[in-house]
Amino acid sequence: MFGAAIVALVAAALLYLLMLGTQQPGLFFAWIMGLATLAAVVYPFSTSAPVNQKGATAVVNLVLGVAITSLLTGVAARAVRRIGPTPPTPPPSRTVRQRYEYEYDPTQPVNIPPSRPPHDW
Repeated sequence: MFGAAIVALVAAALLYLLMLGTQQPGLFFAWIMGLATLAAVVYPFSTSAPVNQKGATAVVNLVLGVAITSLLTGVAARAVRRIGPTPPTPPPSRTVRQRYEYEYDPTQPVNIPPSRPPHDW
């Protein structure tokens, strides 16, 4: 029980360090925790315990590894503030007269074939 708590704290510290120094911390953390969980699942089968105890320990280690990984990645994804590109600065405010002056483009006739350039009417 205390071992799982210590593993969770070490995993949280690892995720914190990855978030400070890597581009995709969630991806690195998922791979590291996946490999650590795999090692924890396979390890009981290298001992001399009975097979049913080995299987039970492997299942418990798998559940703990998946729970720690999913909970920490979920919390970390919501704890980071993403900073996007800055919005463009608005143009300077216009005077009242400038607001009502519009620039019009001259209109072109609609029935001119596309092969001929439009005339400047």
